[in-house]
Amino acid sequence: MRVLAVDLGGSHAACAVVDDGAVLGERSIALSGADGLRRALGPIAETLRDLAAEARVPLDTCAGIAFGFPGLVDAGQGRVLSTNRKYADAPELDLAEWAAS
Repeated sequence: MRVLAVDLGGSHAACAVVDDGAVLGERSIALSGADGLRRALGPIAETLRDLAAEARVPLDTCAGIAFGFPGLVDAGQGRVLSTNRKYADAPELDLAEWAAS
């Protein structure tokens, strides 16, 4: 299965394109958790698009986006429940809708 992956930390996001466990491309981008997740989503999306293009992976061939988040998440709803004081705006965001766009 081919996916886009994001491991979100407090100061950076590790982004990757993964195909059946093989990393096709990866990049880490600097972020500030204090600025909120909404502000980070643009740079994350841009990085994922760039990585997919560099790996020659059409985005429509990816099954989805996997997010690792420093807090509690309801994966079924695609929502952050608790942020552990990082990305305080995350519970307000609809990540499933963002990923679909």
